[in-house]
Parts: sequence; C-alpha cells; structure tokens
Amino acid sequence: MHPRSFSTAAVFATTFILSFTLVSVDHLLHGPTRARNHVNRVEHGAARIKDDVRIIDRGQTLLIP
Repeated sequence: MHPRSFSTAAVFATTFILSFTLVSVDHLLHGPTRARNHVNRVEHGAARIKDDVRIIDRGQTLLIP
C-alpha cells in the first residue's frame, strides 16, 4: 500500500470528527437551531449518497470495499 493513501474508514472518521467539531462551535456561537439545521443538511446529504449507491447497484453489480 502506498504510504500516502488513506483508507476509506480514515477519511470518513476524519470527516465525521471535523463535522462534529464545526457543529459544536456553530452551536456555541449561534445557538441550537442553526447547529441542528446543519446536522439535518449533513444527514440529508448522506441519505442522497446512499440513494445514489442504490441506483448504481440496481443497474450493475458494484463492489464497494
């Protein structure tokens, strides 16, 4: 494995930690409503990605490690 390549799990973990940190800071600065809206947008984006994967998977067999 190339030393500079990142595993998918590491990328997702880093993204989650950064997102959580940003939401926490946003919550402190702007109150709970805006932070909750951000979380909803993140979850909606994740749901859309899952839908895209399902559409691809329906059309052909796709192996995702």
